[in-house]
Amino acid sequence: MGLNPIFPSWLRKSVRNRLMAVLLLVVVATVSLATMANMLIHLRRMEADLNGQSVAALHEAQNALLRLLRQAETTARHLAGLSEVRGDLGGPAMENLLDEARPLWFLGRVEVFDKNGRRVATAGFDDGQGQQAATPLDSPALKNALDLIGSTDFHVDASGLSIKAFAPVLAPATMQIEGVVAVSYPVGATQLTALKDQVRADFALRWDASGSIASTLVDEQGGSVALGLDLPAPGSLERDQAQAVSLGIRSGPGGSYAMAVASLRDNQGRPVATLMALMNDGSIRQGIRDTTRLVLLSVAVALLLALALGFVVANSFTRPIQVLRVAIQKLAQGRLDTRVGVAREDELGQLAAGFNDMAEHMEAARGGIISALEIKESYARELEASNEKLARFNQELEGVVEARTNELTQRNRTLTREIEERHMADRLLKESEQRFMDILDFLPDATMVIDRAGRVIAWNRAIVELTGVPAQDIVGQGDYAYSLPFYGERRPALIDMVLTSEADNPALEPLYPGVVRMGHTLRTEISVQSLRSRPANLSVIATPLFHSEGHVIGAIESIRDITERVKTQKKLSHHALHDILTGLANRALFSNRLEHSIKRSQRSPDHRLAVLLLDLDRFKRINDTLGHMVGDVLLTTVARRLEAVVRDVDTVARLGGDEFVVLLDGIAAPRDAIRIAGRILEDVRHPVQVGGSDIHTSASIGIVLSSGEYESADDLLRDADIAMYRAKDLGRGRYKVFHSGLRDKAMRHMTLETELRLAVEGGDFELLYQPIVNMRTNELTGLEALLRWRHKVRGLLPPSEFLAAAEECGLMLPLGRWVFGQACEDAARWQKLQPGAPPLPLHINVSGRQFSHADLAESLAQAMASSGVAPGSVLVEITENELMSDPRTAARRLWQLRENGVRVGLDDFGSGYSSLFSLQQYAIDVLKVDMRFVAGMEQGRQGLHIVQAILSLASGLGLDVVAEGVETAPQRDQLLALGCTLGQGHLLARPLPLAEALDLVRKNRVGERQG
Repeated sequence: MGLNPIFPSWLRKSVRNRLMAVLLLVVVATVSLATMANMLIHLRRMEADLNGQSVAALHEAQNALLRLLRQAETTARHLAGLSEVRGDLGGPAMENLLDEARPLWFLGRVEVFDKNGRRVATAGFDDGQGQQAATPLDSPALKNALDLIGSTDFHVDASGLSIKAFAPVLAPATMQIEGVVAVSYPVGATQLTALKDQVRADFALRWDASGSIASTLVDEQGGSVALGLDLPAPGSLERDQAQAVSLGIRSGPGGSYAMAVASLRDNQGRPVATLMALMNDGSIRQGIRDTTRLVLLSVAVALLLALALGFVVANSFTRPIQVLRVAIQKLAQGRLDTRVGVAREDELGQLAAGFNDMAEHMEAARGGIISALEIKESYARELEASNEKLARFNQELEGVVEARTNELTQRNRTLTREIEERHMADRLLKESEQRFMDILDFLPDATMVIDRAGRVIAWNRAIVELTGVPAQDIVGQGDYAYSLPFYGERRPALIDMVLTSEADNPALEPLYPGVVRMGHTLRTEISVQSLRSRPANLSVIATPLFHSEGHVIGAIESIRDITERVKTQKKLSHHALHDILTGLANRALFSNRLEHSIKRSQRSPDHRLAVLLLDLDRFKRINDTLGHMVGDVLLTTVARRLEAVVRDVDTVARLGGDEFVVLLDGIAAPRDAIRIAGRILEDVRHPVQVGGSDIHTSASIGIVLSSGEYESADDLLRDADIAMYRAKDLGRGRYKVFHSGLRDKAMRHMTLETELRLAVEGGDFELLYQPIVNMRTNELTGLEALLRWRHKVRGLLPPSEFLAAAEECGLMLPLGRWVFGQACEDAARWQKLQPGAPPLPLHINVSGRQFSHADLAESLAQAMASSGVAPGSVLVEITENELMSDPRTAARRLWQLRENGVRVGLDDFGSGYSSLFSLQQYAIDVLKVDMRFVAGMEQGRQGLHIVQAILSLASGLGLDVVAEGVETAPQRDQLLALGCTLGQGHLLARPLPLAEALDLVRKNRVGERQG
């Protein structure tokens, strides 16, 4: 059966040609399909790479604009903080100052406005944009900056897009707003061209409001091209597309471009411009041309290989058949000696052997004419059998050829699939490696990766910034090269410890003594001395990398610079144990050292220690008068003087306020502590110069000596505090050594305070009233309220026993309010006994704490109103010392009292200081002569002259005078002779309970007491 006539004759007549044609068709089809798939994949990958490059370029452009924003903000704040700007805003030197600061705002514009919003100075890069980018005087950002709200934002005006930063200028002394500094940077073609030079990509910027476009594309003459770009419509980007978004391949001037866009928005989220990155697709076209040439070359090589292979395979089948055909033709021509020389073991070899046998038989039959027919028949039979064999052989040959062809086709398919899978695996591997490197670069911590052999295979961006060593100089290096930037030498790092077994780790542990193991991960903190020529503290974490089968293939190490954190921790630790103002040890550190010293003294009887508790005298007055800054200077100076006096082994601490304490550790004898206390007193007395003035102060020191009898620091400080307050009681400016008697006295004082609080709560106080008498007529002219405490054990106590304690523990105010209320009620009762007569005055003594309190006049007015006592019949007695402790407050209190109808008497006149000043400065109604002056009249003429002078002074000023402590008749007579008619004392009348006082008021007369 022949081939279809449509096939050419060279194909129909030759088996070899048919085999070669089939093989060529299979090869050409396979290569063409593989080539087309490869070209499509390659084209898609190049487009994706180009789109990724455009997005990356846009990211770089956004980062550049962000840096420009930060630069504008930093420049504005820096210029606003310059002392020359803050001190001379709008001055003639402002323009020169801005010009000197040109390196800070180069290529930008600086404007200075006063607090009224007027522009007072301008400086800028003169390229035509600076003038157009001037800030409008009604700009909301300018108004916000004048309200202390600085801002940095994109601004769009007629000239285009710019970055503006506003920073308020504060006055140096008052910190009030004085003006605003504005820094502007134009964003246009110049900035885009600079970005193009850095990133190797074209950019376009469109102002959304006007639709104007600036780009870095240039035409053949080098001019800027802004038209012909297939751009998204203004406002078409979503709000979340403020990030870079790829728009794929789009048409433009000179070809197509991979385009990525992002919306630039102001601080309110409003779009102001659209930024685009453009990557020309020339690389894609060039890649397609290169790929096409490669494909054509591959097809040509494949065809040549297919021809050669087909020729070899076809010849292996057709050449033996051709030899056999020629031999049969010779045999048919009668050449019975023809033999076939084919030495093969396949079917063709068997066919050749059969032919040779047939030829031998035919030659043997030639000798017998008789057997010619038999031979002919035999020959015919053998020939028929040979033909059958040949037919079967041809069938088998066709089957073998078909099987071989199918096998080759299958192998070609398998080879094509393997090639595709290998290409896919290579692409996935590259993508995976790129993702891994992107992740490493994204990590904020410095990170490196090494393989099992110790070679660096990854070195991220953070570690480049930390060490200054670029990745290309270190990747691939081994032999501990990664240790050089940190230690200055090649040595094992923490990452090497995770690559070794735990049995080998002890050899490396001395390098990292503080390493902590968490599973396979190691963590430690190290200090290096020459990281980029500076010492640094680093936190290091290393962990192994495992293969999917479980064995270690490498390790990764993360390094974080914790230098600032360590410094902060040290500073916080120092602040936790030291006083911030003076730098001395604080109470916690001092108590810790004192406890250690006490334990040493308990272990060693020969170890002695002393504690000196020091309090500055009248420090509160210095603080209130001169201010806390002067007080702080005084405290700091005293701290330095204390440190200069003591030894290095001693401790000086500030407990708080104006209290200091000194620990003298290991002194030889008590006299050493006393000697140092004397030096401290002498040094503290030296004046301290503050602002050209000398500040004088002194100190009171309590000293406690110990050689092991104390158990705790609190007990020792308690006794030092007791001794210090005893020194203050003795007159200040001295030291006092503690003894057990002081503690007993302090305990008694504490008991007294406790009993006093209970007495105030239980109402255990009462008032006695001492009459004030006209010594000439014995008429009653007033009553003075005297406070008494009816103690449950000690009986009736005078004020001298408890008023000082009441002042110290803060009970004087509630006790004073009770006195006001009770005394006014009692006065109202005796005033009702004399209807129609002038109201009998009530004298009430006021303490210093009461007089300094702001509600003195108000509380007394409330008591007078609620009791109904007659207006003008209450007189408050105060001492000169209370007036002079704070003259301004005293004048205000006296004015408040007079506004409420209360008169004022000056008690114990002459016993304080600045008496004449008191009479001149303040409105006084009554002078009370101190009882010591009255008693002194009987001791000589000097005392008599003093009283006479006081009376003359009072008479000249129109003041009433009351003599206190009139105890004898001669005293009364001398006072009357001098013109003093009012007095009080035991000679005239003792202090009386209310009932007896009411009886006396009814009689309106007193009788002279005898004895």
